[in-house]
Amino acid sequence: MERIDHVAIVVPKPLQALKWYTDNFDCKVKYKDKTWVLLEFDNIDLALVSPAEHPPHIAIVDENLDENQMGIMKHRDGSVGVYEHDMNGNMVEKIKYKK
Repeated sequence: MERIDHVAIVVPKPLQALKWYTDNFDCKVKYKDKTWVLLEFDNIDLALVSPAEHPPHIAIVDENLDENQMGIMKHRDGSVGVYEHDMNGNMVEKIKYKK
């Protein structure tokens, strides 16, 4: 069975949204910068992304992802991913982490 890694929602100001989420929910900050915040919840991570830098999406771990595949992106945490649309136009990221 595959695993949902994170859901990314677009917010105008990720650092301000970070404060709201940490004030209102029991979660931990895994990463933050001006354009991207990653929050860890017990069952899933939530990314708060700026609209100009990142698309809203759902990320699913894909251990078979080919790092040489066309369109592959290397992320700041060393993971790699590729974005595609599902049949309804929703953005889905397949993501693979270094072991």
